[in-house]
Amino acid sequence: MRTALNQISRSDAQILTDQIRVAVDQLWELLLEAHERQAWKAMGYPTWDAYIAGEFNMSRRHSYRLLDQGMVNRAIADASGQDVTHGSQISEREARDLKPIIGEVTSEIRSRVESGEHPGRAASEVVEAKRANKKRADAEKSVRKVEREAEQAKHDKERARNADALPDAVKEQQARKAEAMGERRQQRTEVGIDRIAALEAENEELRETNNALETEIATLRSGHAKWEGMRVQFEKGGFEKVVADKDEEIRVLKTRVESESRDKVGWKRSADHWKAEAERLGYSRDLIMDLETGEITDA
Repeated sequence: MRTALNQISRSDAQILTDQIRVAVDQLWELLLEAHERQAWKAMGYPTWDAYIAGEFNMSRRHSYRLLDQGMVNRAIADASGQDVTHGSQISEREARDLKPIIGEVTSEIRSRVESGEHPGRAASEVVEAKRANKKRADAEKSVRKVEREAEQAKHDKERARNADALPDAVKEQQARKAEAMGERRQQRTEVGIDRIAALEAENEELRETNNALETEIATLRSGHAKWEGMRVQFEKGGFEKVVADKDEEIRVLKTRVESESRDKVGWKRSADHWKAEAERLGYSRDLIMDLETGEITDA
């Protein structure tokens, strides 16, 4: 019999939550590395499916969903130049929505970062916009589905009304025809059920294989996009052009950092100056309240 446990303390709950968060954050990353580096072969398994089933008791479908999540998160991190944190990482469900358009997502993120926008902000805003578009598209799809169903119900009702108006002889003939068609359909179902099951199993296997290939293709595309800019630079002027452009990027970033640092130093000096000026004029941060009159004065 299981012993009842006391409620966890606030501090212990925070520690436990942090541990869970770390485990969740690392799962897709580790699984993606195992897939890309073919860990199953090193462990003596014939396939990836056998590996994840034998080592983790995980279904093939779930493993590919995690791989998709890892691929999408890494592609976004590569595009923004910033590691994906718990607060900004993409969930499994979101990854499924973003995967078909990951090239579009990363291209937009990379463009905004190169124009000087903060990487984290660029990534979060682009992803959020794509989520909103998907949500809006799903809502519109649902509305269209309801409209189609309403139209179909209207047609079915009209067809039933027309059928009721037919002569009895025609109704009997149609009933016999429907019965004969039902018998033939049942025969085909009984004969083909094993074939259908085999085709469904084959289709599922092909679908999972396709998912694996799509994941690999998306990974390759992400890597290609990462170096595409350098390829263009190389074609323009060889390695010297690539190095020169990177040096220019570093110079621009360094100049921006130096400028921001000077601004902060200036702000600090200004604050110190006005603080000293206020103290010279007799102002103080300390206040005294007269408990009898309620009057507040500087110390």
